[in-house]
Amino acid sequence: MSCVVVANEIVDIVISAAIDAGLEARLDGTVPQRVTVDNATTFGRALVAENVRSVLALYPYLPAGQVQELQGRASRYAFTYVAGVRPEALPRLVEFLDYHSCETDAYKSSAACDFYRCVALHWIINGREDRIGVFKTLPWGIASKAERQLFVGTVQ
Repeated sequence: MSCVVVANEIVDIVISAAIDAGLEARLDGTVPQRVTVDNATTFGRALVAENVRSVLALYPYLPAGQVQELQGRASRYAFTYVAGVRPEALPRLVEFLDYHSCETDAYKSSAACDFYRCVALHWIINGREDRIGVFKTLPWGIASKAERQLFVGTVQ
């Protein structure tokens, strides 16, 4: 069991890829809606909030100031569209986000979990299994400019 606070840039890349793919997901648990630039900040805030809840659940003894800083991350998140995201980036980074957001008892009923399941379903339905080899070669998260270029760039 481990988790880290995921960078907003990773959330931006995931939401941008979801927009480009025409992905539909649920925010309220009932009605799927297409992810668009207009609702991207709302979707992103849901992903950030679940990641923060996970971090705080796993590390309950963080200093009070750090807890307050983390608790405010979701409300401060503002989506920035990232052009040129490779299709393989979406499931790989969702796998990363899912891993770092699943430490609460309520996770499986969260908007973030639903979003991640919709990504997986979209990937399968649209026959992207032919790119699974590329997907598996992408790094786990983004820690450098070189790694970022593997996710955002020309599809080979």
